[in-house]
Amino acid sequence: MAMAKTKSDNYWEPHARILESMPRFQAAVSDVRKRLDIPETGIPYDKRAEWFADFYRNADENTAKRYGGAYGYELLPPNKELLDELDKLRLEFNLDPRWLHPLFNYIFSADKSLEPPSQKSAWPSPRMNDVRLPKEQQRVTNLSIRIEKDTTIHDIEDIWDDIRKYQAYMDADIPSRRDPIQAETVERYRKIVKLRADGLKYQEIAEKYPNKFNSAEDVRSFKNKQEARFKKRTSLRHLPSLWWHK
Repeated sequence: MAMAKTKSDNYWEPHARILESMPRFQAAVSDVRKRLDIPETGIPYDKRAEWFADFYRNADENTAKRYGGAYGYELLPPNKELLDELDKLRLEFNLDPRWLHPLFNYIFSADKSLEPPSQKSAWPSPRMNDVRLPKEQQRVTNLSIRIEKDTTIHDIEDIWDDIRKYQAYMDADIPSRRDPIQAETVERYRKIVKLRADGLKYQEIAEKYPNKFNSAEDVRSFKNKQEARFKKRTSLRHLPSLWWHK
């Protein structure tokens, strides 16, 4: 007997193939279908839209609040009985929440093949102002990294290019940490501001500190450079394309 093919790039593929072949799993799925009044042959294709609509008309659960904003959980039907059944099933077979969508699809569609989770063990979780805005007006207002129990540092390194893309859409233009503001720079800036407030001209300040500045232009440039860090950014430059821009 030929072995079922597995996708080398999907860690969960072999798990799905074993589960769908396991009598205990099939019996548990059958029990869930009975309790939810789902035929063993699944919901007929032409009746699925109405079946889904009923869950939303009689919503009694907030999926985003129950599971958080990741994984697209808000796409699961907002029905407590259904979600309780999915949670009990996945926990019975030691499966994490990434399996919620595959289990749901397997139960209602009665497909012969159980699809494995498509999520990685780590991925960016950005919050945007509005993805419908033009690209140059889109902003990432919050950015976190979603991790799982099996996440490793290598998983995070693998998504770092994606993280950097989202960071480019964050409002503030933060100077590189490799070029921090030194304490001596802060003190020198404070002295210039005080002396200017006292009425001294840039040339007079340069003459007062000949070991720090060669000319009035040196003083002015130093002051302007420090203050430039804090100028309002009216637009972001060199924005990379995110996945929905393609």
